[in-house]
Amino acid sequence: MTLTSGLPSTGDEGYDQHDDDQYAVAEAILEAASAEPGLPARFVAGLVGHACALSETLRAMTVAATYSCNARSALKAIWPAVMTVILDAADAGASVFDDLSWGDQALAELVPRSSHATADGNPMAAISAARDG
Repeated sequence: MTLTSGLPSTGDEGYDQHDDDQYAVAEAILEAASAEPGLPARFVAGLVGHACALSETLRAMTVAATYSCNARSALKAIWPAVMTVILDAADAGASVFDDLSWGDQALAELVPRSSHATADGNPMAAISAARDG
């Protein structure tokens, strides 16, 4: 059984991910960081050549941390390493920030902040709860 065997088939174009899927993966990565602290940085290191994927992953991590205390604690612990990996890659010549749209977005996502899920009907409540603890 493969990771994608349970996912709905969308034909030759592949699986079309949804925001909730990204948040769930990000939360799982952050929660796994309690046992394997270097995992998030290694995961992100694989994305430094792909501005869109990097931007969406960083945003998904901040959304997961907005809704989950465990993910929030993990994010606080691993974010310096994640930033270091990305900035070191850029210093070494990775083109992560060269894309005029996604590169700018990835750069903006380096500054962590509470972020609400796209489908949240009351985003301010989630952000306030995250800020309170």
